[in-house]
Amino acid sequence: LGIDPSAEEDLLWIAHECLTSELPPPWSEHASSRGDVYFYNSETDESVVEHPLETQYRAIVEEEKRKRLTGAQDRGGDSHGGWTDGGGAADLDDAERAVPI
Repeated sequence: LGIDPSAEEDLLWIAHECLTSELPPPWSEHASSRGDVYFYNSETDESVVEHPLETQYRAIVEEEKRKRLTGAQDRGGDSHGGWTDGGGAADLDDAERAVPI
């Protein structure tokens, strides 16, 4: 999704939500004989290795990064995205954090 876990810990909730969200119909998750995970669309008979919602979650990551940059510029260059005391997902209110970690 383009998240650096050590530098962008406050965005890990997005990865968590992506990995735990239910697949939209008609997608289902499967594993190959080698154990590789793939996703199957029963309507189109298509199999892919990328999670069907990955594009949407990548867009959320990019939007959150834009918000961070815009907020940092508004505050005069704060490179921490406005977090204090270590910050992170725990500082977000429920409207900003879809899934707590």
